[in-house]
Amino acid sequence: MLVIIDYHKEFLGETVLKRDAGIFNRLMKPGKQFRRIGLASSKFEKIFEAWSTDQVEARELLDPLVLERFEEPDRLFGCAKFRAAFSNGKVLVALETGDKLNMGTIFKPLYGPECVAKILREFDLISDLIDILVKRSIGRLDGAFTVDAIKSA
Repeated sequence: MLVIIDYHKEFLGETVLKRDAGIFNRLMKPGKQFRRIGLASSKFEKIFEAWSTDQVEARELLDPLVLERFEEPDRLFGCAKFRAAFSNGKVLVALETGDKLNMGTIFKPLYGPECVAKILREFDLISDLIDILVKRSIGRLDGAFTVDAIKSA
């Protein structure tokens, strides 16, 4: 899955965020002009590795709330390979999920409530990533839509 979002301003530099690769992090540097940046907390440092050509801007872009949202694909899709880049006024988000957004199989009906709930959670996650990056909303991500909430509405 690749999501490209127009950001509301041009970036002064380029920032790249990837999953931490342990001892291989030094080999995965995006370019000579990039320098590694420290993230907001040690929890995020264990999950992500970030590089930027503008350290100050990168710390503003990768605040704890944004990093929290970037953790959600890992939780929902199960250790998906997540990457993001902030470049040329666009935010690029790549998520290798395999066949996670599949609507069903030949062995299960498509109209089951658990299938609908799962699909809604996946699309809610994508929508929430866009909202937090563009609108800079506040608050924790408490979950996605549920079938029960939709039925009651």
